[in-house]
Amino acid sequence: MKRFSALVALVFVAFFYQNCAQNDMNFEYADQASALGIGLKLVPNDENVHEIENPQKYTLEVTLPEKGEIQKENIEIDGKRVEFIKNAVGNYEFSFIPGTPNRYKIYAEVWTPTGAHFDISDELRILDDHPPIVTITPDSENKYEDILGQIQKFDLQVVDVGGGHIRSVHCSIDAAATDCSVNSSGTGSLSLSNLRQGLHSLVVEAVDNFGNRRAVPHEFSIGADLTAPVVTVQELPTNTYYSIDSQSFAVSANDPHTGLQSVTCIFNGRPMDQCPPLSGGSVTALLPTTQLRLGINTIIIRALDNSVKGGVSNPNETVVAHSFEIKNDSVAPLVVLTKNNANTNLVNQLQRVAFQVSDADSGLNTSSLHCLVNGSAQSCQMNASGVGEIQVTPSAVGTLTVSVSISDRYGNSNSASTTLDIARDSSVPKITVTEDSSNPSVIVGGSSLRYNFTVQKDGNLSTLASVRCYSDSTVVSCNAASDLKSGFIRTSFAVAGQHRVLVEATDSTGNIGQRSVDIIVRKLIPSSTNLAVNEIKALDILIVIDDSASMQEEQKNMADRIESFTSHLTALDWRAGVITTDIVLSDRVGRLQPIVGLNSRYWVSKSTPGVQKLIGDTVQGAGLAGNGDEQGIKASNILIANKDNAPNAGFFRNGAALAILYISDERESGSTSQNSPEALVQLVQKLWPGKPFRAHSIVMLPTKCAGLSVGTKYIELSNMTAGQVGCVGNANYSATLSGMGQSSAQLVNGSTLTCRPYQNQVTITRAGVAQNLPYTVSGRNLTFSSALPIGQYVLSYRCVQ
Repeated sequence: MKRFSALVALVFVAFFYQNCAQNDMNFEYADQASALGIGLKLVPNDENVHEIENPQKYTLEVTLPEKGEIQKENIEIDGKRVEFIKNAVGNYEFSFIPGTPNRYKIYAEVWTPTGAHFDISDELRILDDHPPIVTITPDSENKYEDILGQIQKFDLQVVDVGGGHIRSVHCSIDAAATDCSVNSSGTGSLSLSNLRQGLHSLVVEAVDNFGNRRAVPHEFSIGADLTAPVVTVQELPTNTYYSIDSQSFAVSANDPHTGLQSVTCIFNGRPMDQCPPLSGGSVTALLPTTQLRLGINTIIIRALDNSVKGGVSNPNETVVAHSFEIKNDSVAPLVVLTKNNANTNLVNQLQRVAFQVSDADSGLNTSSLHCLVNGSAQSCQMNASGVGEIQVTPSAVGTLTVSVSISDRYGNSNSASTTLDIARDSSVPKITVTEDSSNPSVIVGGSSLRYNFTVQKDGNLSTLASVRCYSDSTVVSCNAASDLKSGFIRTSFAVAGQHRVLVEATDSTGNIGQRSVDIIVRKLIPSSTNLAVNEIKALDILIVIDDSASMQEEQKNMADRIESFTSHLTALDWRAGVITTDIVLSDRVGRLQPIVGLNSRYWVSKSTPGVQKLIGDTVQGAGLAGNGDEQGIKASNILIANKDNAPNAGFFRNGAALAILYISDERESGSTSQNSPEALVQLVQKLWPGKPFRAHSIVMLPTKCAGLSVGTKYIELSNMTAGQVGCVGNANYSATLSGMGQSSAQLVNGSTLTCRPYQNQVTITRAGVAQNLPYTVSGRNLTFSSALPIGQYVLSYRCVQ
C-alpha cells in the first residue's frame, strides 16, 4: 500500500511539473527524478586515454519531460568551472587535458525555470604509464686499454616524462651491481676500473614513483685485440686518370678503441708524405703528375693501433691497397652544327647556327674554340655544357659557310661546317595611302593637305628598314611611327593641275614598295550674278506628278494636302501649274495640263477663287494611264525649253523665283542628258541667270519607305538646289509639304548662283558699295536672312574649275 501511495505521489508531481512550471521542484533521490523522465548522465568519449597530456572528452546528457527546459547549467572539474558547448540535441560537450597523474572529480548541475535543481558527479583516475628515459654517454677520454687500474667513465641522464619523479636508479656491470646515483636534476656519473679484457655490459635501470621502470644496456670492450684499425681509400670525383692531370684520393684511418700508433702510405713502392696524422681522422692524398705512370698505379695504406696485451704493446694491423690506371687521350672532340628552324635565309636578317662540342675523354680546351663565317673569324661563346650559337646577318645574296673548330686538352682537334643559302625576300611591302578627313572637299592652290599611310609587311621573312615620302618629286617628312608601319604627309600645292604624293617603303632585304595618290588642284574662276530686288515677290510653282497606275493613293494624298504647301506663301505673288512624268503622250510631254474646272486655263494663281481645290483636282485629274517609264526631270527639261510655246507661254516670269515639286514612286528611268539633274540646273541658269530655284522631291528614299525603285536622281536634284526631300509612302503629306512650302517661301529672299561658291563665300555689293548682309549658302542657292531692300545687287564669288 505504501508503494502504491508513493507511485501516485510521483505521478502527481510529474503532472504538476509539466503543467505548473512556476512551482519549485526538488528531488532528493535519483530514482524519483528518473521516474519523472528527468535525468543527468556523464558519458566519456570512447577514444579517451586515461594518461597525462591526453585530452579527456565528455558529454553531459540531459533528459527532461516534453515541456521542460534548462534555465541554467554548471560543469566543474576539481571545483573549477570549465567551458562547454551545447549541441543540437540539448546535451553539453566539454573537455580538459590532465597535466599530472591524479584522481579528478567531475561535477555537473542544471536548473529548470521552476528552480528545480539536478546534479551528478563522477571520478576520473589519470595514470602515469611512461617509463623513465635513460641515457648513457661514455666519456670521450675512455681508452678501453687492457691496463690495470685504467678507469672508464660514463655520464648518466635519467628523465621521467610521465608526470612523476624518479624513485630509484640501479646500475650493474656484467650483471653485478655497482654504485651509481643521480641528482635531483636526473644527472649523474659512473666510474669503472680494473675491468678484464673482453666484452662488458653496463646496464642502468630507473624506476619512477608509479613503478614504471626502464633498463638500458651499453656494451663496450676492453683490449685492442678485438678490433683492427679501419682504413679507407676513396677516389675523388675530380679524378680524370689522364697523365696530364693530378689525381686526388681521400684517405682515412681510425681506431675507435685504442687509437692509432702509426700510418704509412706508399705509392708505387715509394713512401708518401701525404698521410693521415696519428690522431686519426681523414686526409686527402694529392698525387702529382710527376709521380704517375702510364698503366697501373697502386696506393698502399698500413695502419697500427695501440692495443696492449698483458701490459705489453701488441698492435693490430690493417693494410689496404688501391690500384688505378693512368692513360693518354688520342680521340678528337665531337663537333655538331644545327641551323635554327627560325632562320629566314634572307639578306639583312639575323641567322643563327647552334653548335654543340663535347669530349668524352680528357675534356675540351675551351680557349681553342674558333668560329668562322666564310673563312673570317666570328665571335662566339659556349656554356659549361659546350653549347653555343653563331649569329650572323648576311648583307648579300649567296652562300654562307659557318665553321666551328676546337681541341681537347691533349691537342686533338676537330671541326664541322654548314652552309646557308642566302636569298632575298620575295614579299614587297604593301602601302595604303588615304586622304585625311581634315582635307578640304575642294582642293585649290595653297590648300593645307594631309595624307595618311600604312605599311604592311607580309609574314615574318623580313622587317621594314625605311620609309620615304615625296610631294611631287620633293622629299618630305613621313611623320612615321617608331615601327614605320604608319605615318602621314603634310603638303600643299601652289599651282593648279595634277600633283602626286608618294610613299616608298624598303624592307630589310632590299625590296621596295611604292604607293602614290594623284591630286587635282582646282582653279578659282571669279564669277558674279546680278540680283534685282523688286517690290513684288513672285514665285512660279511647277508640280510634276507621276501619272502611272500605281499612283492613285499618292495623287489623292497630294491633292488633299496641297494647302500645307501654299499656306506658307501668303506674302508672295505665286502661281502654280501641273505636268506629268509621261514623255510619250504628245498632249502631255512638256505641256502644262489643263486646270480641271477652268476652261482653257493652264495655271492658277494666289488670287484664283478655290485655288487649293483646283490644284488638287488637276493633280488627281492627271489620271493613272500615263506611261510606266516615268521621267519627271526630262519632262521638266522639255517644258522649260518650250516655255514660249503654247500652252506654256506666259507661265514662267522672268523676275519670279522657281519651285518644282516632284511626286513619284519610281526612279527617273531615262539616262539621256535631259534626265540629268545638272542639265536641268544649267538650263534654268542659262535662260534666267540668277533665278532663285529649288526642286523638292516626294519619292522613294534609300533608308526609309524604300521600295524597289529609289528616286536617286530626284534626291540628287533636291540636294543640288537646297530643296526638301520627303517619303512618297507616308500616309499624310502635311508635314512634308509644309516644310517644302517654307523652303519655297525663302526663294524670293535669295538667288541661284552659277556654281557652288568656293568655301560658301559671297561678296554682296549695291551701287559699288559692299553690303554686310547675313546669308546662307546651300549648294548653288544663296538665301538672305531677311528680305532685301528694293534695288540692284551684284553677288561676287569664285567658282572651282
